[in-house]
Amino acid sequence: MFVGECLREFKENLKDNQFDNVKFILRFLADSLNCCLIEPNSFLTLLENLAEIPADSYASSQARADWYAYIILYCLPHCGKILRSSATRRCRSHISVLIFKALQVLWLQVNDLKSSGWVDKISWKLHSTLPSLQQHGKPHSFNPISPPDYDAYVSYPIPRVVFRMFDYTDVLDVNELDEGDSPVLPGAHTIERFLVDDYVQIIIESCSYNRSICARTLLSLETRARVPIEYIIVEQVLGGMFQLPEPTVTHGQLLFFGALIIQLCNESSMTIPLVLAQATELLFERLNQMKPICIERFVNWFSYHLTNYQMQWTWRDWAYALKENRMSPRKRLIVETFARLVRFSYFENVQSRVPKQFHKMLPPQPKFLNRYGGIGSIRELFERCCNCFY
Repeated sequence: MFVGECLREFKENLKDNQFDNVKFILRFLADSLNCCLIEPNSFLTLLENLAEIPADSYASSQARADWYAYIILYCLPHCGKILRSSATRRCRSHISVLIFKALQVLWLQVNDLKSSGWVDKISWKLHSTLPSLQQHGKPHSFNPISPPDYDAYVSYPIPRVVFRMFDYTDVLDVNELDEGDSPVLPGAHTIERFLVDDYVQIIIESCSYNRSICARTLLSLETRARVPIEYIIVEQVLGGMFQLPEPTVTHGQLLFFGALIIQLCNESSMTIPLVLAQATELLFERLNQMKPICIERFVNWFSYHLTNYQMQWTWRDWAYALKENRMSPRKRLIVETFARLVRFSYFENVQSRVPKQFHKMLPPQPKFLNRYGGIGSIRELFERCCNCFY
């Protein structure tokens, strides 16, 4: 039985600490409720057993409790409506223990979905196109599944920090002729924002083996309601790049994100470069709030990106940073970016492409040093080399 195989995989992955597999299988089971594949009460029992972990915060680590709370909240947008209408009993209240600082945004988003009747405007409801599944489907029940015992040597995933750069006021309408149908960026605390962010993150992590496929898949993402997908893509790509302690993509890391951004600019040359420039300006303004490691990643990516576009940038807009003290983050970013640009190219090229007022921020011009310039003849050099072996 297909459902039985899914449950077996869920239990094995839970036992083997395959956290991503557990999250996506649980989401699949949650979506299966809409197709009448499993009984709501059986799934509700599963959620209750998982919720016992964050309910007893003294029985395990905070990371373990946070992770179990996260996967419960993660699947609710896909099954909240059917659970509310079909379940014959309510889940025990764990509201007070599910609100952790790292999960606060997701908790607010799920509450927003609950207040709207568990109906979102983003995700495609494929099961609604097949009403016969709901009318004639026979749901399956399954035995309760309990999480494994606490193991202090297991490292649970750290909840990802929500990276926000844009709100609806930052969105520039490219098609100004049709203002009535312009896309609207969902609010930061709406479930629609969470769902679109999740779709983009899944695509980035799944297609990280090929930047071209990843870029085309991201740009072809469609939702039921029109959203400025370019803003969300840029926000999530930069968020993955600045993720601590390591970027979300393990192989390639900064090189992958840099290559992906260039590919996105090539695939959507009318929109992505504008959004990326807007995001870069916001990052430059907020450098005082960034951690040093994130500023270093910003320098590495920004210098790499500029070398692929003839170092073209609105440098004069950053001229105000020249008046700041020499240890200010903005001034240090300009200095270190120029130093890397000189390494990627050569001093005269960089000097010719930046305004004169920025020339004082360039590193010292490299000088040619010939270690053997003071030696009179080739014969003398040969003899000195031979003497080294005797």
